[in-house]
Amino acid sequence: MSLAAWQARLQSHFEGLRQQRPPDTPIFGLEHGLDPSDLDELEDAVRNHIAQSRPSIAHSLAWVVYASEFGYRYAGDEYWQTFEQCTPGWETRGDRYWIRRCFRDFCDRFGGARPSGPWADHFSIICWPITHAILPRDLQRHLARILYDLRDAFTAEIIGSAYQLGQHIAAASWNASSRFQDFAQQPILVGQIATALLFQDQQLAGTLILPSTLQRIATDLDQERAARTWLKTARGAAGQLQFWGLRGRGGPATGPRVDGYEWGEQVKRTPIEPRLVLRPASDSSWTALLETPDLTPLLLRFPHLRDALTGSRCTVAGSTRSPLARGRVLYGTQRVVLEVWPNPDEVLLRFEHAPPELEYLLKTECLLRPGPTWLFRIQTDGCAYEVRSKVVRPGESYILLSSAGPIQACELGAAASVECQRVYAARLDLPVTVSGPWQELIETLGLQQARSLRVWPVGLPAADWDGEGRGEWLVSDRPRIGIRVDHAVDSILLSLDGAEPQGIEVESADSDATAFVELPDLLPGSHTLSVTIRPAQAELGDESGQLDLIIREPRTWAPARSRQSPLVVVVDPPVPSLEQLWEGAVRIDIHGPVGHSIACSSSLFEKSADLPFVRKALPCMELPVDTASWTRHFQEHLRENPEVQSAYDRAQACQIDFDGAELGAFSLRCEREFTPLRWIAQRKGTRYTLTLMDDTGSDTSVQVARYAFGAPDTPIPVDLSTVSYPLEVPDVSGLYVARVDQHHSGVVIPPQVRNLDVLCADAQLQDIARSSDAIEKALVPLEHWSDARIPGDALALTLRQRVVKALLQHIFAVICGEQWDRAERATRPENSAELPESLELLARAISAEPQDQWFVANLEWEYVDLAADTINERITRLWLLVINYLSVPSRRTVEPQHVELTGRWLTELALRLASCPESARYWSQGKLRAGLHWLLQVPVLARAVRFLVLAIDAYLQPQPLASGRLYNGWEWDPLPTTLAVDADVAVHEWSAEDSPDFLRSKLDTGKWQ
Repeated sequence: MSLAAWQARLQSHFEGLRQQRPPDTPIFGLEHGLDPSDLDELEDAVRNHIAQSRPSIAHSLAWVVYASEFGYRYAGDEYWQTFEQCTPGWETRGDRYWIRRCFRDFCDRFGGARPSGPWADHFSIICWPITHAILPRDLQRHLARILYDLRDAFTAEIIGSAYQLGQHIAAASWNASSRFQDFAQQPILVGQIATALLFQDQQLAGTLILPSTLQRIATDLDQERAARTWLKTARGAAGQLQFWGLRGRGGPATGPRVDGYEWGEQVKRTPIEPRLVLRPASDSSWTALLETPDLTPLLLRFPHLRDALTGSRCTVAGSTRSPLARGRVLYGTQRVVLEVWPNPDEVLLRFEHAPPELEYLLKTECLLRPGPTWLFRIQTDGCAYEVRSKVVRPGESYILLSSAGPIQACELGAAASVECQRVYAARLDLPVTVSGPWQELIETLGLQQARSLRVWPVGLPAADWDGEGRGEWLVSDRPRIGIRVDHAVDSILLSLDGAEPQGIEVESADSDATAFVELPDLLPGSHTLSVTIRPAQAELGDESGQLDLIIREPRTWAPARSRQSPLVVVVDPPVPSLEQLWEGAVRIDIHGPVGHSIACSSSLFEKSADLPFVRKALPCMELPVDTASWTRHFQEHLRENPEVQSAYDRAQACQIDFDGAELGAFSLRCEREFTPLRWIAQRKGTRYTLTLMDDTGSDTSVQVARYAFGAPDTPIPVDLSTVSYPLEVPDVSGLYVARVDQHHSGVVIPPQVRNLDVLCADAQLQDIARSSDAIEKALVPLEHWSDARIPGDALALTLRQRVVKALLQHIFAVICGEQWDRAERATRPENSAELPESLELLARAISAEPQDQWFVANLEWEYVDLAADTINERITRLWLLVINYLSVPSRRTVEPQHVELTGRWLTELALRLASCPESARYWSQGKLRAGLHWLLQVPVLARAVRFLVLAIDAYLQPQPLASGRLYNGWEWDPLPTTLAVDADVAVHEWSAEDSPDFLRSKLDTGKWQ
């Protein structure tokens, strides 16, 4: 059959499909309705035509179907390369932009699906065939797993809206592959596909996707047992809902308003209050712990908070330890040791760059219960859990904490201490019969004695019960409670969430009787059940109690991720790329029984392969394993292995398997980054070949430049018209950078020469004028080197880091002056003597002025303490030193700027430039030049931040340095997609009335007025 005949057949098919399909439901190119033999015949006709003639718009539907089929088989690596290999003649007669025109014409004529979201903007051509492939094979398993994880969160409202279902899938995809996260950026289309899969056997599915196409996808899903089981379970959960049909495609709902926060009902349905726990440290000493909540419900309720919850580390108030790993708050509750008792108004959980909605939620829900006393009951596991009602029972043991000073528990209380500053402890072991002295003590301490009313869960066990009036149930459960009184009552009244007490009434009960009550189905969130007892003897008066009920969605079990697992593996970032794993930019901590052995192996996979082509067993490790130990282990046994280095460049994914035998197992799969513009480096013997993959769809031609190791800041243009792919790289090593529009990609190719003298030779760098414009331009090559990917050769890692450090030192030599440059060169590891002497030399170079010596001395005294602080704490403490320094009258040299900045912002910019310069431009959001001008005005401060970075790096030198960062101790959180920078404050012009106290008051507000 000719292409013209195929065009007519497809046109008739899609016109009929358009008439059957609801107006707001799109059509996909994969819905061609052809059986396998017809499809083979169509593809042969397309190939025969392109082998002889250029493609014609008269055959556009045949090309739409042809390209969509390649999209269905696409695995996230090389669309056009595979397309060209399977379509002889396309390279000379085809046109990518013509394919995009075919899809756009298809959408105009038949109401086809239109790609949307950031992914579609970046991949402006291949987004069309991949979108019209509906659900490419490599994404099917991910969607089935996410639908399984979301099954208990399904409601008729969610299932009935394609947009809402798509939003929930996008929110839950935070730990899926980057390819699936890109796919999920189209919530309406994703929701439509998911709804069709969930209701495949119902008439509804046929109105969403052609039944034969839907059956094809389902058949491919069924080929994997796990995916088949996940989808079957999710269908069962969705089928239990009363479903009246898809309520339109919908669109982005109006987000919660910051002013007024008219979304209180959603907040109530998202309980995120932390819990206090005491763990015994010795016979009379206790360790204070904060049990952070699982924030997964928050992610599902407010999908737009995803970037903050998954991309930022969580800092816990009162803890001086490292922040929680990114995404850790989404793997169930976590327990964090408190070294300092938080203030009553201090938010317990904080995220970097949190949006206003998240800050509001945390300020509302993540605070300590009002003090100054907190009561804890010692339970059978030896730990003490907070009793929020402050009610004590005879025969029980308690720990009482107070932030108001030592507790006066007279002779009845026992001595106790807590390993936490700003709080005091006492132990109370109540007798079975509470006598007069005990009653007086209980009243004095502000506690209450339990009455004759007892309430507890019965039937199916609660997910959590503290024994004192607070319990958790799953949304799939129906809570049942028992109520017991030890005296005759007239009635027991129950009131749920403030309803009138007549809601549920239990008639008269005899003395010491028990009543059982089943509560109605409850929505997720916090609920309160009030219990009122009316005694048979009216003169005794009513008694009342309260039960706090938390209803939450079930948590999907994640092996080795939950705190309750015997083996816990913490990975940061939670879904690292293959490049991040190889370059040492992944933090891995493994927790379990001390001394237990854990086996580890690594497997490398090629594109679309189910079996690895290289598998290597690593030596066993003993628990616990921290990030430093893992980094050394990975580098020594994997990254420096010649066989693995050769195979790395072929690999599309790497899987690390941890096997703890009876403790359990954990697998970490890392796939290559998927970017619109990327280099593919392949090793052939001792040489490399390079291929540039351009999926941007831009009309602008690609510009390529090379930077040599000997001149890393001098670009050498590469004329692509004179080379053929793959590009041979025999002896011309260095950095290759490709750029088109706003996209750029770099790759570092190591030299064949391994002579250490050659590798250690100083690079020849261009002179930089002492101006903010010149320094900003000098940062460009540094950013290219920092962002460039690395092939398998481990030497490339060392050389890239060496080049970036050389460029950064050259820039700071211009800012700080020649004397500082000489001192920094003298303190290089290969030049310096012992650590104290070399740092003392560096400190003296900060300033020789007598009035600056206190400032220099403070830096020398505090850098060891600062090494243990978080980066945010370092910024604050350094800025406090800075404002004291700038308050000296002789240092009032800062000129006012037209760009408005905050002092803390400037301090962070300086620290970023000195430790992670590649992040400064994006973080500064257009204010980099103004910040550089400020640093040039006060070079002493530039030297101070540089000293602090080098000193902390030298102090932590025994720790292995991850290749993902330049200096030890300076691992910044990844930058969010959008970053709000405070621009309401001007750079301060120092005046005579400035004083340290005055400046500190300005620091409290974070602004200069």
